[in-house]
Amino acid sequence: MKFPNILTIISLAGILFFYSSCAKEGDPDGGGATVCKGKTGENAYFPMAVGNKWVYDRNYNASNKKDSYTVADTQVISGKTYFHIHFYTELTLSDAERYFRIDASNNIYELISGTEHLFLPGNPVAGQDLGNTYDFQNVGWDRKVFSVNGTITTDNCTYTNCLVIENTGSSYSSKEYYIKGLGCVYTIDYHLTTVTVK
Repeated sequence: MKFPNILTIISLAGILFFYSSCAKEGDPDGGGATVCKGKTGENAYFPMAVGNKWVYDRNYNASNKKDSYTVADTQVISGKTYFHIHFYTELTLSDAERYFRIDASNNIYELISGTEHLFLPGNPVAGQDLGNTYDFQNVGWDRKVFSVNGTITTDNCTYTNCLVIENTGSSYSSKEYYIKGLGCVYTIDYHLTTVTVK
């Protein structure tokens, strides 16, 4: 009886590993989120569950640096339950803690310095004013719904029916693109490369 050589075994193992990795990213159960589509049945534009994680590649001058957001746990603050998100960026090797709450209408609020700000509306309307707010880095923004059916193409996917939020500061403006059941997929700073949505 002839046994396969070690090179053949290693090649087969590599092929099996590659296909099993693709199956995980390719939505094996048919309803979960992938980098290119939101989780079936999830209506929030920024789905919250402990363990959810978004990893982004920086879009410019970043030497392949990544940013990540991870829902670490929930915390009760002033009688309301917030999802505690840990943010980390390889660009500056820094991190920050953020706190979000979703109400029954899928409105998402961010708690900043003890005050809640509407982060994303559950039923957005183009032109809707989201108010003036300060982000977690203490930068002031005027936020509004720019579009409810935006399209953006990244290195990984073409996203349609995006909620597009426009942020305008004193000397800078940007747009964020969100997909229901998936979260933020693109900003001027980064684009989504890996996601876990439970």
